[in-house]
Amino acid sequence: MTHSPPTGGRAPRAALVAVLLASALPALAQSVDPIEPPDPVAQHNTNALWFENWIGLENATLKVAGPDGRVRTLTQARGTPVFTLSYPAADGTWRYELRADTEERVAFVPNPGRRGGSALPQTVAKVFSRGGSFVVERGVIVTPEQQKSAAEADADPAPLPRARR
Repeated sequence: MTHSPPTGGRAPRAALVAVLLASALPALAQSVDPIEPPDPVAQHNTNALWFENWIGLENATLKVAGPDGRVRTLTQARGTPVFTLSYPAADGTWRYELRADTEERVAFVPNPGRRGGSALPQTVAKVFSRGGSFVVERGVIVTPEQQKSAAEADADPAPLPRARR
């Protein structure tokens, strides 16, 4: 009486699966896209500034400098920071700088004079940074299109109606 091997005939199947996986892995590795860097887009309404497409960012700091020179700093551990104008808002150009940690890790290079040895981290989050500006007129944030139409209206004002006597 002949007995089947202790593997129950699975050895050929396991070898076949191993060969198929080995041949498929290079194709899978090529099809995986690298991580796209974050690309938040500044958005605003008449009294607030925030960012959309906030994927892969955390620990954000938003610094906003008004035309009066005053700097406002907002921090947000998760999600987009939202800057809201306070009344009365100074007219003029406001500038902002956004900094946040990405999911990408980079090697940590310590300051040569810093102590800590093995307690220092080996990697840190790569920092995303973006700056920009917006304009406030009559206490509200305006878009460039609104600025152009206002400038055109000021350049060629409509005549005033004559007063009747």
